[in-house]
Amino acid sequence: MRWATGTRQLRGICSTACLAGFTTAFTTAVKDHNPALLDIQGVGPDSAAALLVAAGENHDRLDSDASFAALCGVSPVEHSSGKSKHRRLNCGGNRQANAALYHIVLTRLHWDERTQKPLLYRSW
Repeated sequence: MRWATGTRQLRGICSTACLAGFTTAFTTAVKDHNPALLDIQGVGPDSAAALLVAAGENHDRLDSDASFAALCGVSPVEHSSGKSKHRRLNCGGNRQANAALYHIVLTRLHWDERTQKPLLYRSW
């Protein structure tokens, strides 16, 4: 499944038939490793493959949700100076997994009510 990380770059150079073949291969590979991942709304074969590759390469480091968030570069990091306390997002991590999570969140913000609700109450 190492070839799964370059799917977004292939979209510009492959034909529709080529992409259909990759999508079928990704779907089959994801169903073999974690079939429940494709049942989650907003998770497609490309994103699922990128997340599985990130988790598979670092399976010994993943013992909680927080460690997976840090691996993907979406965990908060303390950025404090003196008495002021601030947080920023982790700028490290697996960029392909980060991009996959970003696409999943965008899709869920559009279609899933449970994801839309906290955004409605957020004060900007």
